[in-house]
Amino acid sequence: MNDISLAAGNDGSGNVGSGPEPSPEGSSGQQSASRKPKPVIATQEECLAALTKIPALLLIGLIKPQVANAMRGPYKDVLDHHRRAQQGPAQGGLANADLLRIVREKPELLGLLSGLLTDEQIQLVLKEATDESR
Repeated sequence: MNDISLAAGNDGSGNVGSGPEPSPEGSSGQQSASRKPKPVIATQEECLAALTKIPALLLIGLIKPQVANAMRGPYKDVLDHHRRAQQGPAQGGLANADLLRIVREKPELLGLLSGLLTDEQIQLVLKEATDESR
């Protein structure tokens, strides 16, 4: 029997992410509607480990190239998600020229934008406001 574990929750039976474990009381196996299993998202390490196994599976003929490509896609998506989550908020934000234009045209929006601005942009708006008041 092959001992290949490519995803979180693979118990070796081929039932990857098949749901919660049966209850110890030996119930009928039906789950109440209020108790849904929490989705499991693979970690970066799990995704990378799975991705490193795909070429070997392909090489020894256990999977076809189409299957390898289909397997690679979801792991890449999860890795991309983890990378974006680690980077924090989107870099770049609002360009200074756009910020000044918005503040000139609709100064009431400054309160809404203040939480999204960098310290440098806040200083820029304050400087612009003091320059215009002179």
